Amino acid sequence: MFVAVSTLAAAQPPTGTTTLVYEFSRSGLKLAEMTDTLKVDGSEYELTSNATGVGIVALLARGQSIRRESRGAIGATGLAPKSFTEQRGDNYRLSAEFDWPARQVLLTNAQGERSREQVPPTAQDRLSFAYLIAFVRGAPPAEFQVAVADGRHVTQYAFRLVGTETVSTGLGELKALHYTKILTGDDTAFDIWLGVDNQLLPIRVTYADKGGARFEQYLRAINPARS
Repeated sequence: MFVAVSTLAAAQPPTGTTTLVYEFSRSGLKLAEMTDTLKVDGSEYELTSNATGVGIVALLARGQSIRRESRGAIGATGLAPKSFTEQRGDNYRLSAEFDWPARQVLLTNAQGERSREQVPPTAQDRLSFAYLIAFVRGAPPAEFQVAVADGRHVTQYAFRLVGTETVSTGLGELKALHYTKILTGDDTAFDIWLGVDNQLLPIRVTYADKGGARFEQYLRAINPARS
């Protein structure tokens, strides 16, 4: 569900192939470099993300990486994932297969256990979620709700627009729309910044876990430059 902001102009959705490189850190300690590649071909999209450890993390991981893939269609409400996978090394794999006519998603966890859950028509997977607003028609929403599937379960989120801010990135200062998760109960913080002059692609993401650790993903490079 989206509540639109009429005072903000609609952005043109991404086309062709865009590569975004991020630095990922935990409580200030750099852990990995992440490379997302978004390919748009007409009404279909393919999104891949590869995270490779750096420093001591690279030594401990022994060359293993985290790879996520999302594939699906682009429709009237934005991205409509068909499949999602997450692979960590050789022995850890999650997947989600969307059955839109039935409004269901088939989840397979790392133990191979399967389950089905009902999902709304705007449901996303763990990877496509951050790219959703870039493909929503019309002005960016003031608030939105989204169900996110990751292979283990489906989680409901609600976000509101904080405003337009300037964010420091590897490309310099970028103008961004800042969305923050609407917290309930013992929820933890989750914030995302979408580049106003970068087709509302994610340029910064921060979130916290229940142990108090803070994670940050920020943009270092984008190719080709989009505006």
